[in-house]
Amino acid sequence: MYVSVTDYNGFVSQIAHLDIDCTSDANEPYCYSDELTCDSFVADLPDLTFQINNVKYTIPPEGYTLSNVLRHECVIAISWMTDDSGLYILGDSFLRNFVSTYDFKNNEVVLMVNPNAPAGVLIEEVVS
Repeated sequence: MYVSVTDYNGFVSQIAHLDIDCTSDANEPYCYSDELTCDSFVADLPDLTFQINNVKYTIPPEGYTLSNVLRHECVIAISWMTDDSGLYILGDSFLRNFVSTYDFKNNEVVLMVNPNAPAGVLIEEVVS
């Protein structure tokens, strides 16, 4: 997932107390640990919630952390883009938690919770 640098920095400030490297540079623009597994962190990581139109999509830490990838014991699969881009790229870290159906005829995407997603993945309609 790529989020604005402002939102990324807010996320990093929430997990600053953990023994995880979030120095983030062009080669590794994400948080990671070379020594501790993701299981060591998930209880202390926040759920992520994205609101798209009137629907909230929530992903627990088990849904956005990856173990033993990219030469690291644990990777938090969230990265950043400049604020002026105005974009968020949800990508595979988001989509692995949901089943997506693309209805080209009606020009819409429908998301449902992936039955293999970790507990805590939610889709909630926002009532105005």
